[in-house]
Amino acid sequence: MNETNPSPAELAAMLAAEQTFIVQGRGFIAELSHRSKAQVCAAVVALERVMGGPGIIGAALRQNFSMVLRACDENALADEWQITALEVFARYPCLQSRASLLAHAVADHCFQTKRYVEAEQWGMRSTSEAMLVALDCPWLADSWRIAAQALSIDNLGPEVERRLRQAVQLWKRVKGPDPRRSMYAFVGLAMHLRALGRFDDSATAFEDAIEFSRSFPPHAKAFHDTAVDQLQRYRRQN
Repeated sequence: MNETNPSPAELAAMLAAEQTFIVQGRGFIAELSHRSKAQVCAAVVALERVMGGPGIIGAALRQNFSMVLRACDENALADEWQITALEVFARYPCLQSRASLLAHAVADHCFQTKRYVEAEQWGMRSTSEAMLVALDCPWLADSWRIAAQALSIDNLGPEVERRLRQAVQLWKRVKGPDPRRSMYAFVGLAMHLRALGRFDDSATAFEDAIEFSRSFPPHAKAFHDTAVDQLQRYRRQN
């Protein structure tokens, strides 16, 4: 990370260009209703070749258009663009949150595709980028959860619990938490403790999940009910 940020003029130019990228990205997504994914992807790649320079404007383009690539199932290229943009943003303190966000996006995709070693690495990269500038980002809790559960695939040591508890504590500070992702952390902690044979601690974690999920909106009530059902089932088993 550099000690200096881009100039105000450079930042203003990036933000102005990004507004165009957002509109263009939505347009590309809309085109998927009547054009093939290959055609839309080709158009995005062609635009990136023209406008995607090495600086922060090019990074903002790749950040926004990587979502179009995901919609086109071009995930390897989306990973590449997100990592390239991440490394540019990571140079500047004022853009550190974007670096953390992109690291989370890569970690999330790696976890979904069962690339657990990479998922853990990028999850921890997301947390480290945020912590460099003391940011409490809304996606940070999920980065800790991904890093924990990816590690737990072949390691049930104390670091898994530490990361899951960090995720849970961060979710408690987020306003309007994502029901699905937050419950991954809460229930994940309970399940991890159960796998270790710590049944009382696991029950306490389930109770914490149930209490946390009481504030979810009506459409997310199923997450609360699932946690209740799991706790009742495990109590019957023990």
